[in-house]
Amino acid sequence: MSDPSEVVAESSRVGLLRFPDVWRAGRALPQAGGRADLLGRRGIILMGEGTVTPASGSAAGGGRRRTLRVAVEGCAHGELDMVYRRVNEMERDDGRKVDLLICCGDFQAVRNTWDLECMACPRKYRAMHSFWKYYAGVLRAPVLTIFIGGNHEASNHLWELPFGGWVAPNIYYLGDAGVVRFGGLRLAGLSGIYNARNYAALKYERPPYDEATLRSSFHVRRFDVDRLMQLARESRSIEPHTPAGSPPLKRPRESDEADAPLGDAPWRLPVDIFISHDWPRRIAEFGNTAALLKRKSFLAREIAEGTLGSPPAMALLRALQPAWWFSAHMHVRFEAYVPHTPSAGGSNSPAGGRAAPRRATRFLALDKCLEKRPFLEIMDFDVDAEVDETGALVPPYLEYDDEWLAVTRAWHPLRTVAALGGRDWEPPEGPPPAIEQHLAYVRGRFDELGKYSRRISEFSFFRTQPIYDPRFESLGQNEKRRVLNALQGLQVRSPTDNPQTISMLKFLGLPLDPADFFVEPRKRSTSFKVEAPPFTPQQATNAAAHGASATGASSSSGMALKVEAPPFQPKPAALTAAIAMAGGMLPRTLTNPTVPHTLASRGPASGAPRYSP
Repeated sequence: MSDPSEVVAESSRVGLLRFPDVWRAGRALPQAGGRADLLGRRGIILMGEGTVTPASGSAAGGGRRRTLRVAVEGCAHGELDMVYRRVNEMERDDGRKVDLLICCGDFQAVRNTWDLECMACPRKYRAMHSFWKYYAGVLRAPVLTIFIGGNHEASNHLWELPFGGWVAPNIYYLGDAGVVRFGGLRLAGLSGIYNARNYAALKYERPPYDEATLRSSFHVRRFDVDRLMQLARESRSIEPHTPAGSPPLKRPRESDEADAPLGDAPWRLPVDIFISHDWPRRIAEFGNTAALLKRKSFLAREIAEGTLGSPPAMALLRALQPAWWFSAHMHVRFEAYVPHTPSAGGSNSPAGGRAAPRRATRFLALDKCLEKRPFLEIMDFDVDAEVDETGALVPPYLEYDDEWLAVTRAWHPLRTVAALGGRDWEPPEGPPPAIEQHLAYVRGRFDELGKYSRRISEFSFFRTQPIYDPRFESLGQNEKRRVLNALQGLQVRSPTDNPQTISMLKFLGLPLDPADFFVEPRKRSTSFKVEAPPFTPQQATNAAAHGASATGASSSSGMALKVEAPPFQPKPAALTAAIAMAGGMLPRTLTNPTVPHTLASRGPASGAPRYSP
């Protein structure tokens, strides 16, 4: 098929392309599984086929349908300007607006230079890039952006938002694990990458980090996976739906089904789109493995041994059976088609005991954000439309997911019990917590707060840290060190110091207890002190054993900077320098070193801190 007109005609027939002029801006790629892909200009892959049946519970619009245009991006690596520029180019080429942008990790929401010190990557790759401009309000994201965490993130920033939240206007983080709805689609995500050593541990890492905790902070935890698994507990029989026109890239062997982590998965579709950073375990076997090895030959051994990817991610894929699964991490574009085995005659089969039709998950991994690399794809999703009282279509909006909030409320006390015990997470004995009463509580709270309370408003965004100033780069080394020490001293002490986390805990009726998020680490580093004063008796003993002073100063042989554990009173000179570099965007009370840096002293009774203009 060498004629451009034939390629466009064939692509339009299978639903890959919705515009005829793309050929002039791209070149033909080798066909994969009978499908013709086109590489759009400057590295954009153009895909139009992405039709799904929305998950149960999506708002119906009296039978009316709409097409949501969703852009998916691989590893952003802080290059937001490039990502948004490509999205805008796509919109101009096609004349259609993108409704949502999904980023699959390594987003790098870096607000200032101290955030760079809390990002696990070689120092030569640490750069401010452009997120700080969106955080400061200098720029605004042109499209609603949802992202998950990867393994190269400003860990101290995302640590403040375990339940998710806005990191900048129009840019939303899904949290350690999260589920939201957008325009009839149900999206779920899991942040981080899999590491067997830390999988069972509760998240004990908190600023200030040492070299070990800086990396383990982005490791996936079983507690979050178990919470996501609750979305598959209840049977949801749905009508079969096959996206029009797109044959599988590779039909897996039937023997592959026997090796699936969960065996015969029930017939249900609780999630339309799932987002992870690393790939599900053995996903490479369900796609064009030979083509993958041509691009990434070093993966041959892991693929042969069946160790490439994350086991809990594959378990979630089998249990939740999303229509689409998006990932990144490996810096290569890869597609796969994973069929699921329905139950027959059981409680999870459709009415009448008939075996449910076979369904599959389409997997797509994308490259990192570089010129002429396939890091961005745009898809169309056909969903139910919501209409207002006049019959007009309501623009799509981001909203909370009732069931996920109920799961969060039901499981939070279990995490607290484990945290107070200072032990690894272990699933509860017997059946998991029933969420019915918690679901009734969540829906009752929404009813109390009014019609629009389910919408996730970006007005809840709040700056908790100073903003980067480019003048920092012109300072001398001593001045830079003083500013960095001051910025570290302003690091929030707990997620419960972030107003968005406070708001979520209050909505769910959970206590505002910082101890709920602190777990004693399983092992300690001799080069860094984890505890922050004031010490408990046990922490004081540990701190003394590691040579820490009562003022909170500690040695840091693993990092280039002196680290002082918050809370502490910033030195006036360092604080003045930080204020100057931050353009005055510091908490009002922190401009006076004599005022204690506590939540109670920073704001009104609601606990929300206020910033000086």
